[in-house]
Amino acid sequence: MKAIGTQTLITEDLILRRFELSDAPAMFNNWAGRPDNVTYLTWPAHTDLAVTQATLERWVAAYQDGDTFKWAITLKSQPDQVIGDISGVGYEPATNSMTIGYVLGRDYWGKGYMTQALTAVSRFFLQEADINRLSATHDTANPGSGRVMQRLASTSKASYAKRDITTRALWIPPTIAYSNLIYSQTKNPIISYMI
Repeated sequence: MKAIGTQTLITEDLILRRFELSDAPAMFNNWAGRPDNVTYLTWPAHTDLAVTQATLERWVAAYQDGDTFKWAITLKSQPDQVIGDISGVGYEPATNSMTIGYVLGRDYWGKGYMTQALTAVSRFFLQEADINRLSATHDTANPGSGRVMQRLASTSKASYAKRDITTRALWIPPTIAYSNLIYSQTKNPIISYMI
């Protein structure tokens, strides 16, 4: 992986840029403070704006490292209003692979924005950051996120497979078993298996 950090990316409708401390109110109002919007994430909704501000302070400070990949998703028509987040959330040096995580404010679902963001970030990782393999997972109770992955898989050399997850993160109630769908894309035209 090339440690080139978060670079500004532009799509048809979006600007993907670094977060700024001034993004806290929009982040809180559009997704981080909304329990209905973070249902499938690994963290609970922020209880107040101070939690979001503290989170952004950590994220902005992390940009000093060349290996932080975290984009604020904004509309071209409103570049100062963040509507979501897409990030490299897990790098595996042994395989030079990156896991992508994302969230979009509920008010912006169903408009193709996350497909544009995931496409741009996938291209960036494979072409600019020299990552060999990308993956993302989603909860099957969140089929919209799966459709984003399927759209990207159908337009690129990617695989989309279903697997059952038997290990649970701490935030998942122990009585619930989740089945996740996994998106995987490789830099080279090889078959990729998720095991």
